[in-house]
Amino acid sequence: MSIPWQPYALHILDAIARIRQIQARGDLTQDQVLYDTTLRSV
Repeated sequence: MSIPWQPYALHILDAIARIRQIQARGDLTQDQVLYDTTLRSV
């Protein structure tokens, strides 16, 4: 029995969407708060 891969793919796509939303607020490499938020929310 193999584990379906679709839930994992959906999770990855959701994480990418969240990162893009956070990134739209500023530069992740220059803003420590945005960087930490990204790490903890994904």
